Amino acid sequence: MVLTSLTPCEGFTGDGATPNDPCTSTTDSNRMDVNAFLGGMDLGNPWATPAVYFADFDAAVAVPDSATGEEKLAAAADSGDHVNLSNPAFGALTTALLSPVDTWNLDDGMPVATDTAATDTLNAAGADPNLGNSPLTLTGGTTWATDATRGTVLSLDGSTGYAVSPNPQVVNSTGSFTLSAWVKLNTVGTTNQTVLAEEGTENSPFYLQYNHSHTGSPGWGLGFTSADTSNPTFTYAYAAGATAGTWTHLTGVYNAATRTAQLYVNGTLAGTATGVTPWAATGNLVLGRGLYNGNQDDWVNGSVSGVQAYNYALTANQVTALYQNIP
Repeated sequence: MVLTSLTPCEGFTGDGATPNDPCTSTTDSNRMDVNAFLGGMDLGNPWATPAVYFADFDAAVAVPDSATGEEKLAAAADSGDHVNLSNPAFGALTTALLSPVDTWNLDDGMPVATDTAATDTLNAAGADPNLGNSPLTLTGGTTWATDATRGTVLSLDGSTGYAVSPNPQVVNSTGSFTLSAWVKLNTVGTTNQTVLAEEGTENSPFYLQYNHSHTGSPGWGLGFTSADTSNPTFTYAYAAGATAGTWTHLTGVYNAATRTAQLYVNGTLAGTATGVTPWAATGNLVLGRGLYNGNQDDWVNGSVSGVQAYNYALTANQVTALYQNIP
């Protein structure tokens, strides 16, 4: 990662806690020389033997300065001295190495939402044929809308609108996985609204959703059904409180090794469930509704943006970085 600077350490005067404080022009010049040396090395490529994979750390934590155009740490990635990273920034670097297997920005304006996940990071080593190859086909009451906060977003009508992947088992529901999405509901009434789910024959094994009645207090949940049979029992990582007309970042994490499910709301851990053992979904990933007792239900009435799927359990720092949109 090469961070250039016209002003030594962006004017940071130091706190006297380390030998390099205050940051001098010599210190800053040495830092840039090291970065330039590392950036010029030929370390290989994904097609070499052994294969070498790269991550764009600049894009992960840096932004251009609006006044000078020089590259610097994003505000949320900066620990305060303009050189060292914040904890969420380390999470962003991890995600740059182990990127999503699927990313749907939902800003296409077309009948199909493109999967823009990177295919040249470490995830490519797994040879998943669906990596970055699961566009979502829009169905029913779906429209592209312009939002003042997030630009172009996918709007769902709450009765027939959803989007579906072409491939079954986009998410391995029995393995570790993470799902994230920005959601803005039009209403938070007495009907569940499922943002993401994957289908079996009768049910979905998991639902990332707004739930109106799990604890008697409406809120957000990552729910799991006990079986692909009629009237299954449910297990939830749950957080009470949901607001209509407000963008909320939801992240559902399942760790197969610990059998633990976690729900993050706006980058903060809000609910946990233990002893969770999902059954294997055989159907497609669906955005905007669920499947329960053989019926399509729990339609989203609202807007969705920035959806991602990972084939592992993200850490808390990675989730915070997603919410903070580092960079």
